[in-house]
Amino acid sequence: MVQGVKIENGYIVNVNPATGALIEPRVKVSTHAEVDAAVAAAQKAQVAWAARSLAERTALVKMAVKNIGKDKASLARMITTEMGKTI
Repeated sequence: MVQGVKIENGYIVNVNPATGALIEPRVKVSTHAEVDAAVAAAQKAQVAWAARSLAERTALVKMAVKNIGKDKASLARMITTEMGKTI
């Protein structure tokens, strides 16, 4: 257990708190080296992001939001299951 979260074979064991059923797919726990690499990549990418105009950044964020919304039903099911609620 790490801060109340069960870790098994390098993956988070995520369960529906209402039913106790295992939620798939499991999520891999990142190593310290993977986290450090992700932070370094983000810091490098931030330089290019900051160089873009506000209009470009706004358009890219809107595109990301639109793409996330393409599978609203699946996302809603996952979040609802993780919270132990019903849709």
